[in-house]
Amino acid sequence: AAVRLSEDQRTKYNEYLREQLELIRTGQIELCQGETAKAFPAFGVAELALTDRNAARIIDNRRRREGI
Repeated sequence: AAVRLSEDQRTKYNEYLREQLELIRTGQIELCQGETAKAFPAFGVAELALTDRNAARIIDNRRRREGI
């Protein structure tokens, strides 16, 4: 079952992740022993639609989350 987040929750979660990645990048949090790849932390979110029906569902879900 998918977790349903409000737009506010999504925004706060993304901000938290960006902050954590910045701490990793600046060396304030050690990513792993030896700090491998700390200069390149990244985070992204994308919904993929392989069919027109899935594309419509993604758009509809986004509208519902935003209250449009």
